Amino acid sequence: MPARPRRSSRQERLRRFAYGAAVLATGLMLLGVLLLRASHPPAAATTLLVALGGFKVSLHTLTVVVSGVLIVALVGEGLRRLRLGSHLFRGKG
Repeated sequence: MPARPRRSSRQERLRRFAYGAAVLATGLMLLGVLLLRASHPPAAATTLLVALGGFKVSLHTLTVVVSGVLIVALVGEGLRRLRLGSHLFRGKG
């Protein structure tokens, strides 16, 4: 069996830096979710995909991700209002 080529120290530093950046990005995302009292389970996965290079950072990727988030938020809000029924629309009085 041929031996694996050894990673250079520069490659190893870059890999560690990328992992550190992913941890920092995920931590900041969680802080934002907690401060906003929001619930968005796929937020951590999206953050990791961007931080670890699964998504290219581009205007197209940003547009696709934001569009997906808006669609999920609007559909979720619509379903929430349907589930809660008409008392959601009644005034206080």
